[in-house]
Amino acid sequence: MLSRISTNIIDLTAFLVANAANLALVIIFLSRTRGMTRLEFYMGILIITLAIPLVFVAVYNLIGNREWWRIILPLPLILFCIVELLLDYILQIQFRDTPLLWPYIIPLYLGQLGMIGYSFLIRRIYGFITLGTYFMTLFASWYSFSQASHSEI
Repeated sequence: MLSRISTNIIDLTAFLVANAANLALVIIFLSRTRGMTRLEFYMGILIITLAIPLVFVAVYNLIGNREWWRIILPLPLILFCIVELLLDYILQIQFRDTPLLWPYIIPLYLGQLGMIGYSFLIRRIYGFITLGTYFMTLFASWYSFSQASHSEI
């Protein structure tokens, strides 16, 4: 069955997952500034769910003996999804103001950077699109943080 799936479909899936995750993060950060916790909750579930096709991408690339970076680059984002599931949805720990934030943030940014790299491997335009949505997450994160810090003053 796997041999009938085009490598172009696999790569396009990785590209779409990367950008869907970035856009969901933008919505999460912006929803925090508006107190829209339900939207934030569901966007988090969407991000976690995106790990499923990403695992499929990594496994397909492994089984298909594709280049090692096509196997490795999705792994940090998959790890982030697992950490997100564990901390926010299973354990429901308020960790963002604790040292646990770092094991959460590191796989996120490594995952985003890995998927930017993967997207550039597919086509340059895909890389620039993914880079653009990554910068959107950075801006939304900064905006969310600046709004939270203003409300504490």
